[in-house]
Amino acid sequence: MKKTNLLVLLASLAMLVSSCGNSGDSSPSDPPLPEGDGYVDVLPDKMDDGVFLQAFNWTYNQVYENLPLLAGNGYRGVQISPVQVVKQNGSRWEYFYQPLSFTVADNSALGTKAELRQLCDEAEKYGMAIIVDVVANHMAATGQKDAKGIPVVDPAVKTYEPTIYNNQNEYFHQIPLNECVGSGKVTQYYQYGTLPDLNTGNAYVQERVLSFLKECIDIGVDGFRFDAAKHIETPRDPNYKSDFWPNTLGVAREYYREKTGDELFAYGEILGSLDGGRTDLTMYTDYMKITDDSYIGRIDMSIDTDASLLKNATFSRNTNPNNLITWIFSHDSYSTTTSDDETFAKYMARRWAVLASRNGSNPMMLARPDAAKTVGKISYYDFESELYANINRFHNRFVGSDEDIHQSGDINVYVAERYNDVTQGAVLVEVATQRGSTKNVSFNHLADGNYIDQMTNKLVTVKDGKGTVTFNDCGVAVLTKSNNSKRPSISVSQKSTTFQGSITVTINTKNAESAYYQLNDGLKVNFSGSKSVTINSDGTTKLLIHVENGGQSVERFYLYKKISIIGTGFNIVNLDPSILTSYELYYWAWPTGGSGKWYKDYQIIDGNVIIDFPTNLSKFLLAIFPKGYVISNVNAWDNKCVAQTPDIDISDGVYDASGFKA
Repeated sequence: MKKTNLLVLLASLAMLVSSCGNSGDSSPSDPPLPEGDGYVDVLPDKMDDGVFLQAFNWTYNQVYENLPLLAGNGYRGVQISPVQVVKQNGSRWEYFYQPLSFTVADNSALGTKAELRQLCDEAEKYGMAIIVDVVANHMAATGQKDAKGIPVVDPAVKTYEPTIYNNQNEYFHQIPLNECVGSGKVTQYYQYGTLPDLNTGNAYVQERVLSFLKECIDIGVDGFRFDAAKHIETPRDPNYKSDFWPNTLGVAREYYREKTGDELFAYGEILGSLDGGRTDLTMYTDYMKITDDSYIGRIDMSIDTDASLLKNATFSRNTNPNNLITWIFSHDSYSTTTSDDETFAKYMARRWAVLASRNGSNPMMLARPDAAKTVGKISYYDFESELYANINRFHNRFVGSDEDIHQSGDINVYVAERYNDVTQGAVLVEVATQRGSTKNVSFNHLADGNYIDQMTNKLVTVKDGKGTVTFNDCGVAVLTKSNNSKRPSISVSQKSTTFQGSITVTINTKNAESAYYQLNDGLKVNFSGSKSVTINSDGTTKLLIHVENGGQSVERFYLYKKISIIGTGFNIVNLDPSILTSYELYYWAWPTGGSGKWYKDYQIIDGNVIIDFPTNLSKFLLAIFPKGYVISNVNAWDNKCVAQTPDIDISDGVYDASGFKA
């Protein structure tokens, strides 16, 4: 990303996951808030210093339309799913981790290469980084093993990487597990026993990986997460070693530096400790940051019991925290919901407050998927909450500042003070079963004066190192000298969606001195308060909304796509015509909790595929097979399937198949 001097003076959409976010309101009895110190929120200059969102399974356009919100909520970057050509076009989340190529896919379930480029260009405008998940340890498999017990490479690899496919003895490890020694059981053996392990020490394999990294950089990508990094050897491995990392990531760093003048962001997935006789983390941290998947576990053990235990929770890696990526959940450890989702949101907030207030590490927030990890579906909107945004902004404000982690005089209050020569602040977490109480808190570095709890907009006066804090019902307070109670916000009656005929979207604003909306590149229309906008244009219409209040501004945009529905059956629209002419199209449908079956009873009218589903079926997916192929057993899944869509809810009534490709 090229450096930019453009300050991202954005604030967040005031859509709260729960009642513990910033309400922006004060009761009549509250004293007037001081003007504050005039600090304006801005994203860190370097991705190395910022928090980022893992937009797991999001399409490029879903990330694109959320960029203004994410920037305003303090996210310095967004990590997206693998962009390589992948098995079954990425119809299921796990297929993104079975690549067929070391090239950027022209079209996958995430979107097109052009949409990825558009996303990167737009992110640069907001000072944000797009981070791509890279799978370089292994390639796609059939699910079968050969006589030696080695996984069989998916024949589709031949289409995209013929040299690798046609020379498997050279480009894939062929060592049975019982023949591996020490670190070889980790680095030379196929991951999970099912995926063909690339010979990452081979010069040609390294060349293909480097070519892919450069292609991503040319498109505008600013960082990489390396899947299964622990399973790729380093130049200092005790049993097996190679120059994979210096020849790929090392060269890519130089390429990025020459192209942009900036430093490439990169980290590797290393779950648990190093194994196979390896103990020295610098084997990896010499090249990239690494994951710390244990720190959050240490927080979990103490956050609801005793603040003294919480303050003593340490990072699990014997390395500088600047080398670490931390999280509440990753896509591997995600949690969807509990019986009380509001309680769950508060649970997450307390942990994020501890995690993101710390100095050093790069905290990652997961955009939680649904239970099925459905590709292209945003299921939970925690990332929109002011609750997390306030903590992110605190993190950004105190980048590089000293920290003091301690337990307050009240045993149930955890305190993370951040301070420098100019200002001070603190994040407080109430560690107790019952939250929302008033407590006397002791500080070691906060100067005497007035502070504002960004969570409640309540005044907290510190004198002689002590202050009285009334916590919200999350049990989190964020104290700074900023008065952001007039932060403007935007909400809409319908987020980005498809529609038939026309759609009316109602825009609501709060704390806005001025506002305008714009359809595509049309005129800017000023309004105040709320406004209803009717959209009926063909294709995709971009609705941009901009609001201001004093020195703060918010900008958001939404995409509305018009589709044509034919008849009363389920409509599959925007299907690539070549699928109907070059392949056999079937669908696999099933009732809730029941078994699936193959069907081919549909109509094609004006390019739409129309299906009249029996009332007992609840979900289906489209699948294509070679031309002329006939499924012999309609009650069993057929592995001759060339490509398939994600699972589709029949109750939706329509499916946009524009991303479905062979």
